[in-house]
Amino acid sequence: MPANYTYTCNRFFLEVTRSPYPGHIGKCLWAPHGKRWEKMDELKPGDCILHYTSSRAKNLKRTFVGISRVARKALVLNKNDLLNKFKELNIQNESYGKFADEWLGKYDQFYYVELKDFLEFHRKISYDEVSDKISIPEKYLSSINPGVAAFILELGGLKNFTSKCMHKEIRYEDIRDHISKKFFIDEDILMLINSLLDAGENVLLVGYPGTGKTSLAREIAIARGYEPYYVVATAHWSRYDVIGGLMLEGKEARWRSGFLIRAIVKHIENSQMYKECSSGVRGVYLIIDEVNRADVDKAFAEFFLIFSSHNPSERIIPEELFEEIRSYVEKDMADKYAKKFIEYLENENDEGKEYLAKVKVGDKVIGYRVPLDFRIIATMNQVDVRNLFTLGDAFARRFAIVEIKPPNNIDKLLDKVYENIKAELGPRINEIESIIKDVRSLIDEKLKKLYKETNNSYTKTEKGTSTYLVISPANLYRAIKSFITTYLSLKKSGKEIEDLDKVLRKYIETSLPLSRLWDRRVRKHVNEVLDSVFEKKSTQ
Repeated sequence: MPANYTYTCNRFFLEVTRSPYPGHIGKCLWAPHGKRWEKMDELKPGDCILHYTSSRAKNLKRTFVGISRVARKALVLNKNDLLNKFKELNIQNESYGKFADEWLGKYDQFYYVELKDFLEFHRKISYDEVSDKISIPEKYLSSINPGVAAFILELGGLKNFTSKCMHKEIRYEDIRDHISKKFFIDEDILMLINSLLDAGENVLLVGYPGTGKTSLAREIAIARGYEPYYVVATAHWSRYDVIGGLMLEGKEARWRSGFLIRAIVKHIENSQMYKECSSGVRGVYLIIDEVNRADVDKAFAEFFLIFSSHNPSERIIPEELFEEIRSYVEKDMADKYAKKFIEYLENENDEGKEYLAKVKVGDKVIGYRVPLDFRIIATMNQVDVRNLFTLGDAFARRFAIVEIKPPNNIDKLLDKVYENIKAELGPRINEIESIIKDVRSLIDEKLKKLYKETNNSYTKTEKGTSTYLVISPANLYRAIKSFITTYLSLKKSGKEIEDLDKVLRKYIETSLPLSRLWDRRVRKHVNEVLDSVFEKKSTQ
């Protein structure tokens, strides 16, 4: 390793492999194309890979051996193309072939990432030397803290290196691309939600079960660079659950933080690490699922006070709450979140802009500003509201309300469903492409007709009925996937395949709203729609 060599990295990742050394190490990364290995999609040119041989490796067990840089983004190759890459890299020997064959025999498609600038450590570093700084994850590829990477590199003899920790601007195009890989949503809705969050609003997503509200909330948070902090509302929530309060733990009383305090503490922790380039997560978005299950007047009184404004700079945690929590922290009668919360407040100076800045009226401190980029996304199901608490205007005024309807473009929705089924089942079912081709015409014919009917039911109302027949994207995916796997089983068994539309109808019925089972008018309507869709027997 040249003494004057400067190694430049954008981000650091860790490869954990049991490959015989040297094998592919420093030349490429490869793994089956599937959800378990989708971290490969994140790699970009200029990212650096630390190479670690696991305890299952045949030589150099539990050892850091070197570092390389990503040359190009991940490709998806078939088995033959991957083997050709191995030949080009001159790594396909007998020992490596036995290792590779274990994976090549199970999968047909693979991620492949070309590497460059491999530097082998002068002194191989055992895991025992760094065990107090890093735990080796049970994953092929994972992110690694730049500080830990720097420590390992110095142990390996590489002292001249720089790390580019680039804090990227949040771009709508990146958010759209991230969401579109997960599921289909009308772009005008996605753009609306993103714009509201940019404007400082908290957002309430309202819609029927299965329309993807919770998944959308989670993925928007991730796409914008924030960790989703997820809670599910219950009818038993009180001030203790939302803000916190004195609770009995065994024989002792302690102040236990509610989810809002915990989320704010976690947000600040993430924000600080992001600023220090030790994390790619900007902060936290609090996601409150099925919020109308809670008695909001009972549970959210102080929440109303803190989030009384649509302007983030006017969302104030009152001084009285700070004094309450501090009194228990000083007596060592508080949990770790309360202690951290007080630490952040007391360390923040009057001019603080980022975290919990003091807010004064004259010389009097009246509270502390909620971090300016902290957001809340709540969800509410539009079904069986008679069994749930009604959200009052006080709560609704603190959110921008967005209705999530089933997507209006069935063709694009079906394309996304088939794409996701291929991604999920493809690594396990080699013939998934041909199976989908066999049954797609039947599925499309029936489901397009059904989707048209159910969307009509969504927009029409029937007096006195608690809910209407809605086939959501999640339910559509479940029905099609189940039908395809059943078709494959029948085909493999050699049984005569007939009455496929009857099989498809069965899976559609298992994916429809539960309310059809106890509301006679809805049940009657469901059967009428299904009878009209499946009135003619389809032939294959």
